[in-house]
Amino acid sequence: MVWSALSAFGALKFWMPASVRSCYVLEDKPQPPALGAVRRVGSSDGAVTDEILEVWDLDNHFISYRLERNPAWPMTGPRGSMKMRPVGKDSTEVLWAVDAEDITEENRKTIAAGLEPFMETCMAEVNRLLTK
Repeated sequence: MVWSALSAFGALKFWMPASVRSCYVLEDKPQPPALGAVRRVGSSDGAVTDEILEVWDLDNHFISYRLERNPAWPMTGPRGSMKMRPVGKDSTEVLWAVDAEDITEENRKTIAAGLEPFMETCMAEVNRLLTK
């Protein structure tokens, strides 16, 4: 069930309601799970980011995407990825990572300080939604 929620490429608002204002897959691009699918994410602070699907691996429950159009992040070539794996009968471990082609150590620390609590909040929302 966790894979279904997190891999639904155009449904970020489902589990990021506080930070995502809008999220939709561009119709003139390939559609998920096809590689090259693009979701446009409008955040609550007004920023708009395009995220391009690079890997969608159902067998290994892994998804990876490249971020474009986000001038707010002080890095070049940001990417996000999520890996899900079962832990026991009723639990799933989610490994959510962000990396970049080029980023200074100072900017990495700044971004990590904001992303870590953001990711924890998002995972708490997934847990809340899926344990109703």
